[in-house]
Amino acid sequence: IDYFGENLGVSIATVVMSLVLLIFAEVAPKTLAANYPDKTAAWTVYPLTIMTWLLYPLVWVTNTFSNGLLRLFGFSLNEHKSQNLSSEELKTFLETSTRQNSNRKLIMSIFDLESFRVTDITTPKADIIGLDIEQDWDDVITFFKSVQYTVIPVYEKNINNILGFCHVRDIVHLMLFGTFNREVLLKTLEKAYFVPEYTTLYNQLLHFQRLKKRMAMVVDEYGDIQGLVTLDDILEEIVGDFTTDSADNIQHIHEEQDGSYLIDGEIPVRELNETMNWQFPTHGAKTLSGLIIHTLEMIPTVGTSLLLDEHPVEVVAVQDNRVKRARIARERIANRKPTAANEHHE
Repeated sequence: IDYFGENLGVSIATVVMSLVLLIFAEVAPKTLAANYPDKTAAWTVYPLTIMTWLLYPLVWVTNTFSNGLLRLFGFSLNEHKSQNLSSEELKTFLETSTRQNSNRKLIMSIFDLESFRVTDITTPKADIIGLDIEQDWDDVITFFKSVQYTVIPVYEKNINNILGFCHVRDIVHLMLFGTFNREVLLKTLEKAYFVPEYTTLYNQLLHFQRLKKRMAMVVDEYGDIQGLVTLDDILEEIVGDFTTDSADNIQHIHEEQDGSYLIDGEIPVRELNETMNWQFPTHGAKTLSGLIIHTLEMIPTVGTSLLLDEHPVEVVAVQDNRVKRARIARERIANRKPTAANEHHE
């Protein structure tokens, strides 16, 4: 005021002090605390504890007065409301945290287990590798010599008549000592474990841990087998692929000379989205074949075309009422640049 007068001086003082308070009392301390949270908490916790204790009477009086005023106007307050963070609040915190991206992604994957069901990662019934107990014994021996899985389902005639799970390492031990036959095989089977298709991945992980199981058959509300889920499948949802080569998905996708992709119908939609960075819907059908059939509401014939998330799709091969292979354009129609011919026509 002495230097600039009463009107201009007050305005200058207000602006300068606002900037000083904003920088030195807000932005700078919070930035420091965000970058060094442990160190900041270590030397601020003691004065904050003392201040909390000293100011408790004033805080209590203020809260009591404000709460009473709100009740006077008809607002209902829940004083015993839990202060625990919800899952959504924790997710928001992780998304905005300064933690390493790999660690943050790992923790977020654990939260996502509550959002997905076992059907999202189930191996379809038609793709299950199992052993028919009624086939020739020489074929059974050949099967165990070439199988690449540690645990396999054993069934009679078809997978719906499952007899149990077989641990291949036990069979290899019996084969080496020459005490392996059909009766011995049946005695070594572990009782089949069934889970409903609506089970979340988080709950199923807990069930596997509690029951010491690694594999389960997924059934629908009528008890019919829909597929198979394993402990490894759930763990891969958390940490990524570790039991299979990441190139396995690429084998289902073949790039054509025109820039389109020839894709096997059995590939899961979620894996296709992750590999190609597409946005095909995943809330219904789980495979590309199922998604095409669900969209068309019919079994397509060769040459049938449709749009999936604005990607042109052409059915190339159909086998056993399933889409064996489809050709999908790389770009969505909305992202395509008009050709010279189109520009002239427009």
